[in-house]
Formats: sequence, C-alpha cells, structure tokens
Amino acid sequence: WVGGAAILQKTGLEMEMAVNTSPSESVVDEVFASLSDEEQEKQRDDWKEELKMTENEILTLMQVIAAKEEQATQLKRKIGITAWAEMSEDMVVGMKNIQESTVKIADNLQSAREKTSRVVSGYFQTWSSKVGEAYRGSNFQFGGQGANKEGEDGNNGAKDSGHPQ
Repeated sequence: WVGGAAILQKTGLEMEMAVNTSPSESVVDEVFASLSDEEQEKQRDDWKEELKMTENEILTLMQVIAAKEEQATQLKRKIGITAWAEMSEDMVVGMKNIQESTVKIADNLQSAREKTSRVVSGYFQTWSSKVGEAYRGSNFQFGGQGANKEGEDGNNGAKDSGHPQ
C-alpha cells in the first residue's frame, strides 16, 4: 500500500485502487490472475508486508488505549472516583432503566388488553347480530317450542309415550 492505494502492475501499466472504493473480489481476482507469476509473487510479498504493518499499528493502538485507560484510572482516583462508586452509579442507572422498562411494559400490556377487548367485543357483536338476523328470518325458536305446533308432530297432539308407533 502506498499512500492509501494498492498498486498492481499489469504489462507496465499501473492500476490504482483507492481505499475508498471497494471493487468486487472478482475484479481484484481477475486483475491478480492476469499478472505474471513473478508479479503475483511480488504482490503477495507486498500484501504480507502490509499485513505486518497493519498488525503492528493495531498493537500500537492497543498499547495507547491501555495507557490511556491507566491514565483515566489514576485521574479518577485523584478526584475521588473509586471503582465502588462507579459500580454503585452503574447499579442506580441500571435499576432506573429496569423501572422505566417495567412501566413501558405495563403500558404496552394495558394497550394490548384494550385493543384485544375492542376486537373481541366487535367480533361478538357482529356474530350476535348475524345470529339475530338468522333467527328473525326463520321460524326457528329456542327451547324447541314453536317449530312443532300442536298437531304437526305426527301424533295428532298426543303426548309421546316413549314407545314407537
């Protein structure tokens, strides 16, 4: 990598791929495959060197972060912020978040209850209305009365003795 761009050589022409662009792997693979064996080996060596540099930069950054964390710890100690105080504050914040979540859950449950109640109520009102319409439009009567008027049951009004006739 030179100045943020990878340089691949192909028959004397330099092709630069800016870091901000992200060519598909197939394009990179095609360009790499078109290089001679010698150029491919050179490119692999360049990539290995770049990988070493990148890994070294990562290690350096991790060391810088560790040093900054230690510095922050020392400063906190100097101004009286202890690990216990930080943990206590985190616990207070955590409990507050749990309480707020509980209230939100309760509100959501109440809202769901109300919506469900409205839907179920509406369903039963519609069902009841349909049953009522069907009932009013027929000769059917609940309780078995009215469908078989006297004399229409084949007994000529006689009471059923329970024996076949």
